[in-house]
Amino acid sequence: STGLQNRVLGVRVPPGLPVTEVAESRLRVKTLMSEKVEQQSGASGLDTFKWLVVAVLVGVAVWGNSAYSEVSPLYRALAVVGLAVVAGFFALQTAQGKAFNQLRKDSMVELRKVVWPTRQETLQTTLVVVLFVAVVALILFLMDWVLNGLVSWFIG
Repeated sequence: STGLQNRVLGVRVPPGLPVTEVAESRLRVKTLMSEKVEQQSGASGLDTFKWLVVAVLVGVAVWGNSAYSEVSPLYRALAVVGLAVVAGFFALQTAQGKAFNQLRKDSMVELRKVVWPTRQETLQTTLVVVLFVAVVALILFLMDWVLNGLVSWFIG
């Protein structure tokens, strides 16, 4: 017979599940992910240096903004924005930055697929929500008023 059976000193285990296409595709995905991690670990030293440059640039921006507080806010803002652009450039050169940029691109593609509501649909939905909130507020007000009157009458 099949299934778990308790024998005198041992246990028989059920036969293994058949390998399906889904299991094979999951195995391929796991293999690809582990290969990707191995590829990324090779560039970790250079990525660490790039992140260090980003941290230094952000630190310089913060320090410079406070150290040169007597300088015009316009010039300080331009300097901070310039340093932020350079820091962003370095951050996008790392593996995490490239992955983030790919996520951003994929998100933009998905946003183009969204069917946004028309102005009329938005106004109608907003009106329904406002009316529902008003009705619930009125019901809560009436319940509070009745319960307050009952408690006042009961207490005396």
